Amino acid sequence: MVVAEVLRGRAEFALKGEPDRLVNAYHYLALTIESLGRFRIEPFSVAAAQHMEELKRKHQSRKRYADLQLAAITLAGGHCLVTRNLKHFKDLVPASQLENWMED
Repeated sequence: MVVAEVLRGRAEFALKGEPDRLVNAYHYLALTIESLGRFRIEPFSVAAAQHMEELKRKHQSRKRYADLQLAAITLAGGHCLVTRNLKHFKDLVPASQLENWMED
C-alpha cells in the first residue's frame, strides 16, 4: 500500500467530515497511524523515482498513480509485490516479483 494514499484518505475524512462524525474520523486516523508503525515503511528512493518516470512514460494515463508508485518501489528494491489484483501489476512488474496470497 502507498502510505500517503492511506493517510490522505483518513486525513480528508477528518478534515471534511460532518461534525457528528469527527470523533470517529480522528479516532480512525490515530489508529491508522498507530497501525502503520508496526510495519517497515519502504522509502521512495531515487531509484524508485527513476522507475516511476519510466513506468509513467510507458503506460501514460492507463494506470493508477498509486499502482505505478508500488511498482516502482518493487522494481527499485527487488521486492515481491503481494496483491489481490495481479491484473493491475502484470504489465508493470515481472511475474517473479508478484504474488497473490489470497488465492490458492
